[in-house]
Amino acid sequence: MDELRSFLERHRRPLMKQLKGVTADTRIGPDAIAFVDQVLTDWESVGEESRRCDYRPGEKVFWSALYQLEELADIPDATFAMPYRRMMQERLPRMRKLLSKRAQLPAGFDCCRPGAMDLEMEELRAEMDAMDLDSDGESV
Repeated sequence: MDELRSFLERHRRPLMKQLKGVTADTRIGPDAIAFVDQVLTDWESVGEESRRCDYRPGEKVFWSALYQLEELADIPDATFAMPYRRMMQERLPRMRKLLSKRAQLPAGFDCCRPGAMDLEMEELRAEMDAMDLDSDGESV
């Protein structure tokens, strides 16, 4: 089993456990933040080659569910945030179902790995340097 697949399998079931029983009335506690932090810390040990490879089946759902759990845990209890909190809480059971099936995100949704945008920018800069272009696409 490759490094990326192993990482996803190691964290998929615990993520599903975190999402189990989440409803529109559930309060997400500090244990969720600790879990997210641990997953992200573990991600830092995944090699660069695995970080750059093609996405695995269900991987974008994994990252989307993790990010949504983190965001939900960070939403304040203030009244102004309640409609957003409720919407996020209603999404998580669907994300858990997609995660359990290793399904893809629905059409119109996308998600990326932590640091993926930074890697893409590095690749773009390298391509621009190779073509002697500045950041506006003009020849140097």
